[in-house]
Amino acid sequence: MLSLFGMMAMLSGCQKAEEEASHSQYTEDAKHLVVITRNDSSTYFIDENGAPGGFEFELVTKYAKSIGKTVKWKLVNQVSEVVPLLKAGKADMAALGISNRFATNANIPLGPIYKRVTPVVVYHRSNLKPIKKIKDLVGHDVKIEYGSGAASDLEALSKNIPNLKWTLSDQDSPEELIEAVANQALDVTIANEVLAKHMKRFYPDLEIGPSLGANEPVTWLFAEHREVLVQSANSFIVGAQKDGSVKRLMDRYYGHLDRLQPADVTKFLQQRVEVLPKLRPFFHEAQKLTGIDWRLLAAVGYQESHWNPLAVSPAGVRGLMMLTEQTAAIMGVKNRTDARQNILGGAKYIRRLVESLPLQIVEPDRNWIALAAYNTGLGHLEDARVLADRQKMNPDAWIDLKGTLVQLRNPKWFTKVKHGYARGGETVIFVENIRTYYDILSKFEQPLVEVFPPKMGIELPASQGGHKSTITPNRLTAPT
Repeated sequence: MLSLFGMMAMLSGCQKAEEEASHSQYTEDAKHLVVITRNDSSTYFIDENGAPGGFEFELVTKYAKSIGKTVKWKLVNQVSEVVPLLKAGKADMAALGISNRFATNANIPLGPIYKRVTPVVVYHRSNLKPIKKIKDLVGHDVKIEYGSGAASDLEALSKNIPNLKWTLSDQDSPEELIEAVANQALDVTIANEVLAKHMKRFYPDLEIGPSLGANEPVTWLFAEHREVLVQSANSFIVGAQKDGSVKRLMDRYYGHLDRLQPADVTKFLQQRVEVLPKLRPFFHEAQKLTGIDWRLLAAVGYQESHWNPLAVSPAGVRGLMMLTEQTAAIMGVKNRTDARQNILGGAKYIRRLVESLPLQIVEPDRNWIALAAYNTGLGHLEDARVLADRQKMNPDAWIDLKGTLVQLRNPKWFTKVKHGYARGGETVIFVENIRTYYDILSKFEQPLVEVFPPKMGIELPASQGGHKSTITPNRLTAPT
């Protein structure tokens, strides 16, 4: 019996040691990094082409690649699931864009801080009086996400504000809570300011109220025995901040949120219902011809003319996509006031611009830079790229070209490039507005099954710095 108990104890000890060893080597020797996340627009999502996207997806994927691993994603519906999964060793880390105060309270290892968010009050303008101060929340139904750092802020504020009450929800994501406010099913929620601005584009009646306090640091969460991962993650984020990778991702997903006023969005949503249905078949046809997402083409058309086929500029640019007479002739448009012809001509021209860009410019920057050329011409675009290169910026990144395009209106800069002065600031606004209109259409309009158009080989107008493209068309995916 003593011998049997001894053997059992020894086996139990060995099993425990093996479990601890497997936990400590769970990722160090594995090919995959198991990452917990959730499905929403700011972390991880699958687009209409079946491709994953999201700020957290891209940043984590870059990190995994830097340590020679691929990512296995583990989706959760509730934030409360995260800590038990990490403590059980069922994943290596979690990336949910969540406050590090949640992780501190949960007593699990923290990764590096890679961004900061400001918690703000979100309410519906027609449902509540303006909320100017936190004390104005008293008497209202306030619900926030479980795990939000705002809970700690409210707890501290409630000591000086009697009857300040709120509830925590583990069933709703921050986006769902904001949508509940937009639909007037909930009085108030508290969310990070970036997400609130993102949602306000779709629901212009939302109001963003006061902040709860200082910016909250956002970090990744790690399972125990992942010290090597924590160290490598810290090194990666330091490098990604230094080389601009984090900044470019922030611009890709959030850089265009402040361009439009609520009145602009309200009008756009109204036009989407009243005008777009008549034009939708033409935009669908344009996607089948060029492979460019019809919703992006529709966003261009709205920015150019508010979907008015009879629009005309003082310079004689005409039609829904605002084509010059020369461009229209080359694109086969005989009547610029004919909506179908103008849309197809504009779409083919955008396609040619996309094909004319250097191959090293990748999506989604490729689309934004092509649209900049649509507005200002390839010549001025190349000048902006030259300026970016001279200033040791990235000439293939839209975030850097936004700065050098603006410089083209300054004699200090435009006198040093080939094509001279340009209204580059207007070009930046043009593209950023289109990005916002495209985001709205992507939320409310169904995608069209993507096609692979033939190479068109259309020569660009010389006035636009054009040349016959020799670049084989890439598969054009919807920009993020």
